[in-house]
Amino acid sequence: MFLRIVWASYATAEPTKTYTFSMLISRLTVAVICTLAAGAVAELVAGRSRTVSVSLGVVLLALSAPIHLGSVWADYPPWYHFAYLLSLLPLAVVGGVLAITIAPNKATQGTVTPTVLAPEAAATADPNGRRRGSR
Repeated sequence: MFLRIVWASYATAEPTKTYTFSMLISRLTVAVICTLAAGAVAELVAGRSRTVSVSLGVVLLALSAPIHLGSVWADYPPWYHFAYLLSLLPLAVVGGVLAITIAPNKATQGTVTPTVLAPEAAATADPNGRRRGSR
């Protein structure tokens, strides 16, 4: 959609899929950016598990392969399909690694660790967590 908006020739070529080489490279570039971003977001949302971006890449590949190898194979040159499909898993992983490496750990930044009171202390604590009778 982005390419269609900013590039008039692309919008003209899109209905018939008569893309030029530069249009195909642009499509792949958008896919690279989106896949990196998806891997990064997945890792950050999942709490930096380091495996979620791999899972995301596998899911993206599993969903995309039948489409590219089947229904749209004739619409694009073979190199395009292979470049797209073979990059999904590594790009999702790289996006996840970048997120873990670059982004500060928001999960622990500025949080307060709650103090757990022993049951007998909890019974004698006031709402502010202090023992009754102490100042």
